[in-house]
Amino acid sequence: MGAVGGAIAVGGDSIGAAAGSISVTVVDDTTRAYIEDQDGAPAASAGITSGSTVNVAALSTLDLIGIAGSIAGGKIGVGLGVDTGIITRTTEAYIGKRANVSADDSVIVRALGRERMLSISASVGIAKDVAGTLTVGASVLVASTRAYIGEGASVTAQNNVLVSADGDTLLNQVSGSISAAKTGAAGIATGISVINKTTDAYIAADAEVTALALGDAIVVETGEFGHALVFTKDDVSGSQISIVGHGLKTGDPVLYTAGNPITGVDDKTRYFAIRIDPNTLKLASSETNARNGIFLSLDASGLSSDDRQLLRKID
Repeated sequence: MGAVGGAIAVGGDSIGAAAGSISVTVVDDTTRAYIEDQDGAPAASAGITSGSTVNVAALSTLDLIGIAGSIAGGKIGVGLGVDTGIITRTTEAYIGKRANVSADDSVIVRALGRERMLSISASVGIAKDVAGTLTVGASVLVASTRAYIGEGASVTAQNNVLVSADGDTLLNQVSGSISAAKTGAAGIATGISVINKTTDAYIAADAEVTALALGDAIVVETGEFGHALVFTKDDVSGSQISIVGHGLKTGDPVLYTAGNPITGVDDKTRYFAIRIDPNTLKLASSETNARNGIFLSLDASGLSSDDRQLLRKID
């Protein structure tokens, strides 16, 4: 999704010119997967029964780019660029109150919310006498990601029961202004971000959940970090990273941190491993890309050999 606004104004030597561009994006998005609530206690034979796995999954992804810019020139030039995004998102997966669910394998309730937002606001004022520019980038995100088994529900699995919520947000905001004039010039650039996120996974009161664990274990993300895997620019060849005995599998989520990051990745950002062999790997922007072999292009040439790079597996 994208929103673009732009304006250009040019005046002669005896007059002024003003240009303004305002881009406003409002998104209210709800994604929900569920087994509905039951009004009363259902009969023992009622509900959902599967000879395999019951999978209640809600996946919601938002990619938003907002751009606002202006150029003004003349004897007096004034430029204004404003980009505003107001995003409200709800992603829910649940088994409702008093619902009956049974599976010969596993019962999985999973909600995954992803947001990727880029806001760019810029203005240029070039004038003979006086120039002024103002840019404002404002982003407001309210996101709720929730997975749960409702009050009084009865869930039975011969293998595993998984209730998982995963919220992932990446917000980049760029705001800039350029002013040039013979007599006086002033430029103001402001970036404002407000993020309110809630991520919940729970089993409600009075729910009955039975998992007999008769099959293979299931892999879950706990939000905890494994030990640090340390490397430097000398361990990076093209887009391939060499770490002896890294222990990662393709699709494993990792947290990348670095005081001076490699070009192509960002500090304090989650990526996904692509295992080449026990001692080498590449990074992908998503689990899907990792499993499809779509890797990120890395360039460590601008780093010093003393710049430590860290990867931590997210358990």
